[in-house]
Amino acid sequence: MDSRQLVTLDETHEVWGMEDPYPPGDLEGAIYRLRPPIEAPDSRVEAVRRLLLEAGAAAVKVEKPHRPQVVPTERNEAPVGAGLRALVISMGQRANTNDRPALLAALEAALGVAGL
Repeated sequence: MDSRQLVTLDETHEVWGMEDPYPPGDLEGAIYRLRPPIEAPDSRVEAVRRLLLEAGAAAVKVEKPHRPQVVPTERNEAPVGAGLRALVISMGQRANTNDRPALLAALEAALGVAGL
């Protein structure tokens, strides 16, 4: 059974910054995984993908660019009292339901039982 080389061109690879990219390495039968930088235009990603296929790659998979996660800098406290009540009611008003008055009445009853 033959195996294929798996090559990843991530956002730091030189191919993304080159004016005229050249095929990196021995492409014959290799499988390429492209991880373009966020700022790479779709036309550039497509040009690199096409270049790899024309040079003999068996397959090219384009992955979505890695976007850094947004990490909160401060902890948000859970709303209590009137704030929590207002939040629940506003969510009930925006809910996709056929009987909004019945939903709001049920929410009001549940909030009353909870003491809010």
